[in-house]
Parts: sequence; C-alpha cells; structure tokens
Amino acid sequence: NTLAEVTEFYVTYAVRYSFIAADGKVIEPEHEVRLQRDFTFNEFHALGSGSETDTVHQELQRDVAATILRQIAIALRHYEGQ
Repeated sequence: NTLAEVTEFYVTYAVRYSFIAADGKVIEPEHEVRLQRDFTFNEFHALGSGSETDTVHQELQRDVAATILRQIAIALRHYEGQ
C-alpha cells in the first residue's frame, strides 16, 4: 500500500517423516513435505485476518496430510511387492 506496510504474507507448513515397518526395515526414508500459501492482509478488515490465517493453516495441514498418505500408499505397494 502507499504506507509501505506489508499486506501480503506467505505461510509455510513443513513436515518431515519416515515410514518404518514393524521389523525395522525402512520402507520410506526421511522426506520433507513443504507447502506454501500466500494471502493478502486487508488493514480495513483486520478482525477477519485471524480467521483467514487459521483457514490457511488448516488447508496446509490437510494438504500435507493428503500428500503424505499418497506417498505412504505408493511406498507400501513397492514394499509389499518385494
């Protein structure tokens, strides 16, 4: 804006995981899933920006969880095929 205030933010959500079988065999070595979203802060609607931030965090958590579940499903298919 004209006052040189920050009005756009980036939220990053990262999770590291590995997938290990009960016998100790590494099915999926450590990976990191990292997602980023940007959103605009409207200074005239400051009360709503907290809920927008919460929504962005929830969406990132959901998307990261879905990504990890897909990667685990693929790793299990390869593991079970051995």
